[in-house]
Amino acid sequence: MNVFVIQDPKEKNLQPATDYGALTVMLTGRETTAQATAKLAERLKHFTPEDFILLIGNPVFMAIAIMIASRVTREQRRQLQLLVWNREHYKYDLERIYA
Repeated sequence: MNVFVIQDPKEKNLQPATDYGALTVMLTGRETTAQATAKLAERLKHFTPEDFILLIGNPVFMAIAIMIASRVTREQRRQLQLLVWNREHYKYDLERIYA
């Protein structure tokens, strides 16, 4: 299982996310929307329903990543697994969506 981190978190500690799999940071945060779309498409081309998307960074980039992951997994299953930071408990919560 892999955890696809949308954008470089700079100073944030992503260690709790490693409970879900190996981390892959996809964007620096300095990309244009067109550049981000191309990079996300390349990095998510082997995304599986067992993988996770860690929601961090630019909301537009998050939307693009979810759209691409949904397309990639369309034939397998339409559920996506998202990791969302829980400030109260200092951990990532798993949210499943059906896209």
